[in-house]
Amino acid sequence: MDKELQKITADANTGRCYADKLLKVYAHDSTGEGRETWVLIHAEVQGEPEDAFAERMYTYHYRLRDRYREDVVSMAVLQADHDQLKD
Repeated sequence: MDKELQKITADANTGRCYADKLLKVYAHDSTGEGRETWVLIHAEVQGEPEDAFAERMYTYHYRLRDRYREDVVSMAVLQADHDQLKD
């Protein structure tokens, strides 16, 4: 669903217009009612320090929630050198 995320976030004033992955994961219906149950997983890989990172993650999260009216899980994979982690 990466292209769907690009549509949602293209006009966000965050300095980026894409996220790394958006997955739609279906859950097993244990109620026996045959309902479709799913959750969106937004995974972002961040390799460089970025002041607006937290705000961008929040923006993507609430826009996904607003559009699909389903649960959204946002995850960030941070990669940094030891020197970048100082401060």
